[in-house]
Amino acid sequence: MKKKFSVILLALILIATLAACGGSPAAAPELDPETVAFETYTDLMQRLSFEGEEFGAFDIDIVMDMDMSFFGEHIHSVSVGNIQMIVDGDNLQMAMVMETDMSDLGLPPVVIEMYMEVEGDNLVELRMIVDGDDVSDLLPAEMLEDMVEEMVDDAINMPEFDLDAFQTVEIEEVDGNTVTRMVLDGEMLGAFVTDAMEDQLAMLDGLGGLEMDFATEDVLVTIVTDSAGNPISMTMEMEMRMGFGGDLAEELEELMGEEMVIRSVIVYTFNGFGESVEIMLV
Repeated sequence: MKKKFSVILLALILIATLAACGGSPAAAPELDPETVAFETYTDLMQRLSFEGEEFGAFDIDIVMDMDMSFFGEHIHSVSVGNIQMIVDGDNLQMAMVMETDMSDLGLPPVVIEMYMEVEGDNLVELRMIVDGDDVSDLLPAEMLEDMVEEMVDDAINMPEFDLDAFQTVEIEEVDGNTVTRMVLDGEMLGAFVTDAMEDQLAMLDGLGGLEMDFATEDVLVTIVTDSAGNPISMTMEMEMRMGFGGDLAEELEELMGEEMVIRSVIVYTFNGFGESVEIMLV
């Protein structure tokens, strides 16, 4: 039971942690170091959220190194993948591949591939392949629609941050690139992560009685840009603590009073934005 439950939680946490990567900052005042960092961050988030644009696209490689302490055990996992998205007016295409090493759970690596196409309000196509097996037809249509809606919302609608979220800033030039390191207030991510996790849990009827509360520590964000200001990479280092409650937690007595601690380092490498992006179908 513990292994199965941990696998489900690991998948949900991956979704929520990736969702927490972005922010849609408000306007900032004069150019001091904090504001320079703020504008670097703002520019990147606008590229990722397509804010105010009719057309937007990105191609991103992701490496997520995560440590999870739960049930008195320590689990380490590494997820490596790629996400491509093109939004053109009301139309959307997205392709994703993600491989997660789950050897700490005594399981082989899990590979998930997905392709999604939406035209307006219509889901044109959704293919999901797990370890080479197409499971698209095994999922209820309503669940697929909810999943699409949540994934699109997580990818495009980002939480809002302002200059006050920036605790400390350090900017330096390294090999012709600009490296901007900033510490963001973790409390400003907490509500968004909570909403993202609750939405995912709501899609799983078997976990419908499970409640979680989250505490997010301050987040270290490092953005590397080239001499023209184009983003090369972003690294996030963050820690979340989760407590459990609700009817399901009462039924599974071992959950009550249990706290899960997740420490993760996520590296995003930006392969391209805009017209240069081409969706690779799975």
